[in-house]
Amino acid sequence: MAIYKTEHGFQIKHRSSDPSNPIAGEIWYNSTTQTLKVAPKISAWSSGGNMNDVSAAACLAMAGTQNAQVIAGGQSPSPGITVEEYDGSSWTTATNMPEKFQQGAGGGTQTAGLFFGGAIPAADSGGSAPTSQTESFEYDGTNWADGGDLNTDRSNAGGCGTQTAGLAAAGYQISPSNDPGAATNNVEEYNGSSWTESGDMNTTRWDTNSMCGTQTAAVFFCGRPTSAGGGVTNVEEYNGTSWTAGEAFPEGRARANAAGTQTLAIVFSGQGTAGSQPTNKTTTFSYDGTDFAADAALGSGKYGAGGGGGTKGNALSAGGYSPGSAVNTTEEYSSAATVRTVDVT
Repeated sequence: MAIYKTEHGFQIKHRSSDPSNPIAGEIWYNSTTQTLKVAPKISAWSSGGNMNDVSAAACLAMAGTQNAQVIAGGQSPSPGITVEEYDGSSWTTATNMPEKFQQGAGGGTQTAGLFFGGAIPAADSGGSAPTSQTESFEYDGTNWADGGDLNTDRSNAGGCGTQTAGLAAAGYQISPSNDPGAATNNVEEYNGSSWTESGDMNTTRWDTNSMCGTQTAAVFFCGRPTSAGGGVTNVEEYNGTSWTAGEAFPEGRARANAAGTQTLAIVFSGQGTAGSQPTNKTTTFSYDGTDFAADAALGSGKYGAGGGGGTKGNALSAGGYSPGSAVNTTEEYSSAATVRTVDVT
């Protein structure tokens, strides 16, 4: 029989009671109950409160955490100005955005949010094609204010960071004079008042909100290289100056969401192929900065949702298309060490 100390170099701890905050993977012997205990990490998605406005519940931008989230804009069937805040159980309608906003990106918190980019469809702009935007908006939990304009217009871009240290990467540029438009690899940093161009991504892409982290330590997952292309597997990491290729994503995916940090992230929802009725994804993957691992599946597949969270463990997915109609459902992600008794009979 193998001896634990010989195999792992240390003994199993003896405790008179279970720890109040066990570490994932921790093993101990409870001397009071005379049982061997282990704390595996258990992950799951569960239903949260529905959004109030399903009319603009897709192509959303979000900022904040699972228990203090703000969601802005949207599209279905036309760009929205609706803003809603989530307290961990229900959504409350907040102050409308100053202008219509869809397919934009966001960062920051519920009381210090940053929203930028996006597009105005032809029907609303009066042109023959949608028009990608350079505008930025700052939110203080009650009021909206104009922020500095991006140097490069973009919709369906990646966004993360804070209101005073934001990051915008990639996206899609389209206008009546640039139709059908083109994806970009342009990157910009925000300092609380203005945007400055930084190192370009290695791969041009759009159709994603799946970037997370900070202005100096971000990670960008997947996307689409062209308007007709399917989802890609490219992953890139940013150090505040330049981008480096990371481990390839397990499958091609676009219009996905991400939450967490560069070394502890979760990627969820999205679509596997292009087309009017794409494959909606329920599969979720965790990323540790090096490798991907399958994680808990969403209850329902969707793409174009609002999704994010300050850490991997407080991710939130709200709204989206499922499969081609907007939905107002919300799902919350949880991941925690849970005490289990080991059967050693």
